[in-house]
Amino acid sequence: MVSPMMNSFKVKLSERLATFASFYRNQDIIWDIGCDHGHLGLSFFKGESSPEIHLVDPAAPVIKKLKEKINHSYIPMIQIFHQEGQEIKLNPESSHFIFIAGMGGLEIIDILRRVLPQLRLGDELLISPHNKVLDVRSYLGELAPLLLNEGVLSEGGIWYPYFHLGHGGRVISQYGDQIFEGESGRGYREHLLEKLSRHRDEESLRYLNFLKAR
Repeated sequence: MVSPMMNSFKVKLSERLATFASFYRNQDIIWDIGCDHGHLGLSFFKGESSPEIHLVDPAAPVIKKLKEKINHSYIPMIQIFHQEGQEIKLNPESSHFIFIAGMGGLEIIDILRRVLPQLRLGDELLISPHNKVLDVRSYLGELAPLLLNEGVLSEGGIWYPYFHLGHGGRVISQYGDQIFEGESGRGYREHLLEKLSRHRDEESLRYLNFLKAR
């Protein structure tokens, strides 16, 4: 019999969040940074067989609602952190999967600067910047090979690029390659062609020329 407690945590994820969740590989601890309603992190709650779930958000109203949802965090495998993503500390004795979505690229870069030096073999991240995607690519391109996978999806008329990161990956390219594959990738390319055609700065024109040559 499924307990009422487990029923209370059943979460129906959007296509976007379900795609992100599919990259999880059985690490000990899940971090949902900038978690908002906590849907992504809480979707992994399966009772005693759950990984530890750490929900992180700097907004006090968000934290208050999350604590009310899980009855003030008395369930040991769910912990709530009222803090910035830049402040998280990874336990080196455990493996971690970190989700960072729903925020701008520059903030994600700032979080990565604090988190990436803590990563150990087996730790992974899924990031999805809402803007400044080329800045994120440029930052990651200067680091050790970390790209395990990249893709893009459309939801509600908005395009969401995402990057799966971890040790043993490859160097990320300046503009992307795998991200433009498949039906979604082709749609994203058409979206960027239309968007960039209205820009005249040098970086946009270089990106536009790259896309036209594909």
